[in-house]
Amino acid sequence: MYNALDENAVLEGVKKFGPAPGARKMMDNEMLHAMESIESGTYVTYWYEKKKIECGRIGSNSKCFCGHLFSCHNDKYFGKKFDVSCKNCPCKVFKFVPTRPEECGMYWLVRRKDFNVHKWRAPCKCNHTHEDHMPNYPLRCTKCGNCDNFRAYFACISCDGAWEDHEVLYETEMERKQLGKKIRDDYKPLSTNSAIQYEVFENKNRSVDPNLVRPRPKPGEQVDRVPFMPMIRFKPAQMVTGPDGKATFQPPSSTFSFNPVYDDIPVGQNNTGQNQIVKPPQSNTTIQKSNMRVQSTGKPAFTAQSKPLTKPGVTNVGSTKPTVSKTNQISKPLYKK
Repeated sequence: MYNALDENAVLEGVKKFGPAPGARKMMDNEMLHAMESIESGTYVTYWYEKKKIECGRIGSNSKCFCGHLFSCHNDKYFGKKFDVSCKNCPCKVFKFVPTRPEECGMYWLVRRKDFNVHKWRAPCKCNHTHEDHMPNYPLRCTKCGNCDNFRAYFACISCDGAWEDHEVLYETEMERKQLGKKIRDDYKPLSTNSAIQYEVFENKNRSVDPNLVRPRPKPGEQVDRVPFMPMIRFKPAQMVTGPDGKATFQPPSSTFSFNPVYDDIPVGQNNTGQNQIVKPPQSNTTIQKSNMRVQSTGKPAFTAQSKPLTKPGVTNVGSTKPTVSKTNQISKPLYKK
């Protein structure tokens, strides 16, 4: 994995490998939305009020909470009759949601086998997507009765803030100029570094070393995978009392064998197609009630190697092995049920 720590490392990585597929889609949309704002004179951004930063550019390919694109909404941004309602559903206000999992930091999803990025939707904490909720406030879930409002189960990739703390901001070019915000060419993505901007958007003749890029598998192609090593459970050591009365521990047997289980085989089966069941270990420890008490946890309270007892009813004559007198034997359990 290539980790870039500064702008020079980023530039070197883009020259060698080029942008990632998901990052390429995101950057292309950012450039498209920037060009639309420059041409129309209306700048629409994904604004985070707490930190006063712009987390993204909004345009025709941006998706609303109702499931329709920004281009399907009305464009009356200014004046007395502000109208950004949807033309295809009862949605009254455009509410931006991520279109791809990379936009909210879930970059690992696109690397999973058989993952369809076009079917991905922004999730709620109730385990349903934004399209399963009402398009207008309160954003109740239509599939469960416990969710009365959409609570995003993701964070913004730019500011790490919650979805509920963001808003869609509409500004004219004059307003942004008075506020000292970027306009025109400075509003384009990667405008602060022209070299990286050129490599990402304009350099179409980039030659990437094929040895540095892992080829994408074709549909139906068998891929060699690293075997998954299952956890081996060993039997615990056994406590054995010798002829001299001393307790010793016998080491467990190490004759264990296993077959590697690959990640493309269903759980519960090994590579031969047979069921594979791992039973919990069982202890073969035997405890003599005459010279040992047992606690409620099943562990011995003391063994034959313990110090001589001084409690009433217990005598030690010429040996370290304790003996319990018949007159004071414990006849009741040590604990109540």
